[in-house]
Amino acid sequence: MPADSINPVVFVIDAKPDSRAALRELILEMELECRDYDSSEAFFAEFDPDQAGCLILDVDTPAVRGLQIQQQLNEMGVSLPLIILGGHDDVSLTVELIRRGASDYLQKPIRAVELWEAVERAVDVNRQRRARQGIDRRLAAALAQLRPRQRDLLQLLAEGADTQSLAEELGVSVRTIEMDRARIMQKLGLKSLNALLHFALLVHPGRDYARLKARQAPGGVASRDAQGISPQSQGSGPYASLD
Repeated sequence: MPADSINPVVFVIDAKPDSRAALRELILEMELECRDYDSSEAFFAEFDPDQAGCLILDVDTPAVRGLQIQQQLNEMGVSLPLIILGGHDDVSLTVELIRRGASDYLQKPIRAVELWEAVERAVDVNRQRRARQGIDRRLAAALAQLRPRQRDLLQLLAEGADTQSLAEELGVSVRTIEMDRARIMQKLGLKSLNALLHFALLVHPGRDYARLKARQAPGGVASRDAQGISPQSQGSGPYASLD
């Protein structure tokens, strides 16, 4: 990905030259790059799907009224936030555009502060989406190195299982769990147990260790039925070897 694609660009599609010029001037005041077009064809002829930023659309643009622009972006897999500019008579179209994923709507005539705030929101949304997509791609690539059973072990770690509890629940020795965990860390290039736990929580977000609390039964470990895991005989079962 080119380095300059990271810097946000505000794209404008508006068939009216005066309106495009006014929007461009307001965007430049934000110290953001602006690229304006009089048609969707001109926009897509130059558009880089990896480019960060947002897109401002006037509903009077023919391709906007026909929903072609949003449909084409969706088909390209581009999550570029759309800011729709419309009037009193464009409510139904605007509702449909928002239903299909447009991020904001501004009613004409537009005040400068409203546009600035909408652009700031859209650029921030795009930044968060791109960060999430980047993380998801890296996580997917890392997980692809692991066997299904190793991915299952990561999930249990994210749920708060310590080494002793894992060994007792899975019917294997503590040494086996430690070896399995070391193999995962080696494959993922992780240098510490804390790094492994952080990775497990990235892969399985939303875990709050509630199941770990369920282990506070007499003897320090809850029943296996309470964990939803069937007991395995010592040295057997899915975690006996994760080579």
